[in-house]
Amino acid sequence: MRIALPVALVLAVASGCAPAIPPLPGKGGPAWIELESDHFTIWTDAGKERGTELMKEVEDLRQVVIGTAFRGAAGDGRGFIIAFANDSEIHAYLSDMFAAMTIGGGGPFGAPLIVLSANSNSQNIDRTTTHELVHLISYGVIHRQPHWFAEGIAKYFETIEIDARAGTADVGRAATGRDGHVIPLPHLTSVDAIMQCQQQRCMNGNFYATAWALFTYLANVRPADLAKLEALLDQSPGDGRAAFAQVFGADGTTVIDGEMRRWLQNGSHTVLHFDVHLASHDVRTAPLADADVLAARAMLTSHLRRDKTVATQQIDAALALDPTDVMARIVELGLPRPHDAAGARATAAAHPGDWRAWLLLVTAAPTADEQAAARVKLCELAAAHPTNGVPALLCPTAPPS
Repeated sequence: MRIALPVALVLAVASGCAPAIPPLPGKGGPAWIELESDHFTIWTDAGKERGTELMKEVEDLRQVVIGTAFRGAAGDGRGFIIAFANDSEIHAYLSDMFAAMTIGGGGPFGAPLIVLSANSNSQNIDRTTTHELVHLISYGVIHRQPHWFAEGIAKYFETIEIDARAGTADVGRAATGRDGHVIPLPHLTSVDAIMQCQQQRCMNGNFYATAWALFTYLANVRPADLAKLEALLDQSPGDGRAAFAQVFGADGTTVIDGEMRRWLQNGSHTVLHFDVHLASHDVRTAPLADADVLAARAMLTSHLRRDKTVATQQIDAALALDPTDVMARIVELGLPRPHDAAGARATAAAHPGDWRAWLLLVTAAPTADEQAAARVKLCELAAAHPTNGVPALLCPTAPPS
């Protein structure tokens, strides 16, 4: 699976008859609910019980990934998940080739989100979903990841096994291909080649195998250097080669490439076994209105199906139901029409405690003074509620979430 690429380059358009989208809740369709924990927001029509189970699964995964890959660092990004009740619903937006998909910066607030089926019959759904969730989690810690690092860490953790009852987690099993078989070592390319790869056409099996091998080698043999690299990656955008050179030297890619290959042939690949105390999390639930559901569908229609016309119709329908629906107004910003400053002001007035409404006004306000005033309110909310997911770049002095 892929992340941080333009979605149009990643997805094949589903062919044949599109799966039916259920009616809105107010028209007799399944109820949609929002679940919120300290780190995730889930929108789902799979029911409260399944939504609560999914929240525990992603919170447990986050705890293990953060604790083992980032030395306990706390990420400041929230994860947003849209979990459809079944495969038919998700395939109204995704090709049948995909069981889950992460949208990079194309999420509703400039942050990654994952779209998945809460009850999927797809082969290898657990591995695929875990891979995408690791993307979501890791981007909350390292906001600017080169493709090779993003895929390396996701491949490393996609085979994780968490036993919540026993309080154990096994991390680092050998990566597998889409058929579930272990990727053979001859499929490796060079470290330098994966760092140069910036297009989907070069992200083949060799790319993924090498990205996994590099991360796995560093996690097993040079964990302190990996921690330094992670810190530098978060500070320097681009392909990561400058950060890599700071840690491993000017010829670091050649040196590490050789070390990695020798280790893979002769070293001891360790499956790390952790005894973990999985924290419990309060989960808040609330019903979602028809306008919210229409806004979510418009976002996915726009980003995944690349159909701005239908997305615009869906947003118009959402705003007709509720002119101050926050999600609908946020999604509207990405449509090819002028910003509605009056709508943004009304939305902020209707939802004064919702940081998203003030983010909307920061973006849509026509004057610098109005933008600055909205930013002050946004950052006040960030300081009072540091776990609400306000982007750190907007309020750099806000406490980390």
